[in-house]
This record gives sequence, structure tokens and C-alpha cells, in this order.
Amino acid sequence: RKVAQLPALKKLKEGVSKLGLTVMGQDEVCVLAFRGANAIIDSGIKKFMKEREWHVSFLVNPMCLHVSLTLPFCSRADKFLEDIGQALKMIQSNPKEYGKIDQEGELYGATESVS
Repeated sequence: RKVAQLPALKKLKEGVSKLGLTVMGQDEVCVLAFRGANAIIDSGIKKFMKEREWHVSFLVNPMCLHVSLTLPFCSRADKFLEDIGQALKMIQSNPKEYGKIDQEGELYGATESVS
């Protein structure tokens, strides 16, 4: 049985890598985990994507972001990559708003240091 998420997962892995982000783990079906160069970038991406109504979550050990590859999400993979690219531009152009670790990022960072 072919898994519908595989083409989207491949596209997303390639897309986030081209944007300079690191794909984390070896997930083969329903999760994409990735991270930027540091927690400030990850926190900025999460904040920007939340404003665009994407559900991006933090993971711990190692610290990174992840999305669940549901079928509705997979049908919008190109838009997700476009918005990630916009998030990275916004972090650079508006560091006062997006270039800082928010409270949720601080919580996850503290959790990582304890685990």
C-alpha cells in the first residue's frame, strides 16, 4: 500500500534543506522535524508560522521544530515551504519582533538542559 504522505515528505525535506534548515531524524511517513542554526531562528519560525495558522511544535533533545504530515497538510506543502521562506526573511528584516526566543521557546530550552 502506497502512503500518500511520502511525496510531500520528500518535497518538504528537500525544501527546508534548500532554505538552509537542517532536517532532523529519519522519519519516513508522518512527521517532519527540522531546525535552524539556533534557538532564536527556531522560535522566530514558530512565531511567524503560528501567525499564518500553521501548527508547528517544538521538540526537545535535540531542540527542533516539527509538523505532522496529515493529508490536508500535505496538500499544502508548497505553501508551507513558501511561508517558511518568508519566516526566515522576517527574522532577518524584523529582529525585534521575530529575532528573539519567546516564552514557549524558553520553556523548551530549559527542558532540554534538564533532560
